[in-house]
Amino acid sequence: MKLAYTFDCKYWFKLYEDKAVLSAESGTKRLRDPALFRKPDGTFGVTATQGYDTDSIYVFDSPDLITFENERLLKVNASTKDAKLSEEQAWAPEIFWDHTIGRYVILWSSVKDGSMFFNTSSDLNAFSYPQKLELTDHPVIDGTVVKDGHQWLICAKDEREPMEEHSQLFFGFSDTSWNDWQRVSGPVTGHQSEGPMIMKDLEGPGWYLYYDDYTRFQFKALYLSGLEDPSIRE
Repeated sequence: MKLAYTFDCKYWFKLYEDKAVLSAESGTKRLRDPALFRKPDGTFGVTATQGYDTDSIYVFDSPDLITFENERLLKVNASTKDAKLSEEQAWAPEIFWDHTIGRYVILWSSVKDGSMFFNTSSDLNAFSYPQKLELTDHPVIDGTVVKDGHQWLICAKDEREPMEEHSQLFFGFSDTSWNDWQRVSGPVTGHQSEGPMIMKDLEGPGWYLYYDDYTRFQFKALYLSGLEDPSIRE
């Protein structure tokens, strides 16, 4: 994993001479889709996909984003007596702290299981069995969640086939919870888009949506006026 820094969300500067600051030592040792998160005590964590078709994700702790420690694998894609899962994919994980339940929420995706799922944990060591994240009636993956005031927004990928007709990013909206999506938007990107990341504008009231326009080998950004019915511009 490498790090970059921005002052304005538009221009990004490589850190540490563009050298890797984190590598995995366990599992497949293939660290993909890394995502940073902030802990309630002000320190940081990193989560990442482990390789390609595995049931577990990487989690690391960091006091300062310079040193990383306590590497561990969390088997989040696990079956229960009531729900049989593939136990083969746990892609694009993200983690955030929900103060209303006093637990971390671990989001991840599985194409083989046709959806996004979540687990919860108090300490990112022990965690609950997975539950399906109810968003739409068709397959979705790669969701990222942000909150501003009472407004929640998720940006996810429509995973229906054929990808030449689907695979756009879209929004889900809620004014209550990350697990109570009340409505969804139409497509907000072109076909074959994935890997969204949303970041607060450091100089204004809006937000930036970054995503991978993967078949055209481009990394794109959209500007959102807000999280509730946002106007969008490239």
